[in-house]
Amino acid sequence: MTKTGEIVPVPVDPHSASVVPSVPIPEWAQFIAQDADGTWWAYEAEPNQQDTGWYENEVGRIQRLGKTVPPSDFRERLIKLTETF
Repeated sequence: MTKTGEIVPVPVDPHSASVVPSVPIPEWAQFIAQDADGTWWAYEAEPNQQDTGWYENEVGRIQRLGKTVPPSDFRERLIKLTETF
């Protein structure tokens, strides 16, 4: 388990123009996702997909992490966080 405020490394496609912002990811986060406009979010529960991004499923917490270059396909930007890296 990570410590509060620790930056958690996550897998990112090195060929993509989008990168995960280097900000602390909440300890409770189980998923991070990027919307079509480039905004990254942390989710406690797996988010639902909408037309241009992701939204909470009325369960768990959500937090905006920042914004980077928009992805070519936001649907490829749902990342499940794990405790082993």
